[in-house]
Amino acid sequence: MAGRWVPPEDDYPPDEVEDLLDELEDADDLNSLVKGLSQTNSGWLAQLIRKKCRDMRDKIGETIQRELEKSCPPREVRNFRVIRFKDYRTTRRLARRTGQMTVWDVLSLGEDALLEGKRFLVTNVIPCQPGAWSHHEEEGEAYFNTRRDSRWTNLTLEAATNVAES
Repeated sequence: MAGRWVPPEDDYPPDEVEDLLDELEDADDLNSLVKGLSQTNSGWLAQLIRKKCRDMRDKIGETIQRELEKSCPPREVRNFRVIRFKDYRTTRRLARRTGQMTVWDVLSLGEDALLEGKRFLVTNVIPCQPGAWSHHEEEGEAYFNTRRDSRWTNLTLEAATNVAES
């Protein structure tokens, strides 16, 4: 292309052009600084300015991310799931109640811990919404929350039957 300056292969900009770029950033009168530049130095200066703009554009995402982390630090959160269940103990009377349990820190139980059909013996649960509890002969729903010290014991069908009979 005619009129387009191309730097020589494996060449670096002269120190005076790099110094001029530093001066341009703080200068009030840009025209007086670039008025006497040669075609070669003008080409180098344009190339340095493009490179600096490209670098700044690449770093803007990192800068925004740092500012966000400083002004809005990540929250400390606990993972939870709400599961529906029914009582397995049906030897003495029919199980008419169902339940919902909020399981805190569910990821500590493992990926496949809370699958449908599994049976558990759970200790240290907190009943909540006591007004929702109905008489044992009425249908109803009970609500529970786990605690940090709740223990989950996975029961086989045979073990669940033994627990239900006791």
